[in-house]
Amino acid sequence: MTSGRVSSMARARRKSEFPSGAKYDKQLKDGEQVASARYQADLRSVAEEIVEEKKDDPDAEVQDLIHQAADSAVIYTKHALDILVESNNWTAASDEGQDYPQGDVSQAIGVMAYFAYAQDLQEMVGAVAEEMGVEY
Repeated sequence: MTSGRVSSMARARRKSEFPSGAKYDKQLKDGEQVASARYQADLRSVAEEIVEEKKDDPDAEVQDLIHQAADSAVIYTKHALDILVESNNWTAASDEGQDYPQGDVSQAIGVMAYFAYAQDLQEMVGAVAEEMGVEY
């Protein structure tokens, strides 16, 4: 085989593996919207639980509840990656001056996702608390 033929075969394979066009762009955009809606719904559900707990127990520390929820959200690397994809606060760890674990990518992803989720949840708790008329 000549290198030209291999190259054209590789291009053809790549093109067939990654279809493009308006139809596929719409499917991709629809999928992104579904993932984003799911993430926001999850955040809202957890935020509502936190606000309800604060309403029932005025001594409950909202920040502790947020941090517990963030810890639970990033147990698995896949969930941490999903958070980083959906969060608008994916730079929160750097913004907080957080150091990343050296040499372990999954731990670094977990740290980034933890701070992103905590920031997203903090914002959602604020919005839900305001809607429910609960001070925290």
